[in-house]
Amino acid sequence: KRFSEQNDYKVFCIRNNAQPIYDDLHLFFRESDKYIILIDDANELSELETIIRFFIENKYSEFKIISTVRNYAVDVVSSTLRSFLNLKVKHISTLKDNEIEELIKEEFKIKNQVFLNRIIKIAEGNARIAFLAGKVAVESNSMDSIEDVTDIYSSYYGKFLDSINLKKKILLSA
Repeated sequence: KRFSEQNDYKVFCIRNNAQPIYDDLHLFFRESDKYIILIDDANELSELETIIRFFIENKYSEFKIISTVRNYAVDVVSSTLRSFLNLKVKHISTLKDNEIEELIKEEFKIKNQVFLNRIIKIAEGNARIAFLAGKVAVESNSMDSIEDVTDIYSSYYGKFLDSINLKKKILLSA
């Protein structure tokens, strides 16, 4: 965020939703602008090469791609990207307990040490799980909602799944 603000880059996040992306790329990106593209779980993105080719073929001179990749897929994704770009791979280790505690304090303003300790224990160094746990803890204000990872996923994603199931029921009854 700081880099993009200081260097006048626009930031976009791309995730796999199993839909063709080519038309969206033309709709949202202009050659005159500078971009940072964030791709989470690049190994799951079916059109990774399409995205890279779009920026190269359309003469985007100023773009940076930051992506996350699961350990088991680093080699495959790296070889795909290396054929197009100057690639730098940075391996990120799990967070230390004090780093998770600072993340949760800063993002969610949680100061209760019992909540913090539970989140640290559940996260086991995983920033994503820590973040979800912090969000669920703040929304529910209940230790029961962060008993284990399953509870966290159910609390966080449950509302989305309920919404999808409701939409399916409505479509099926129409």
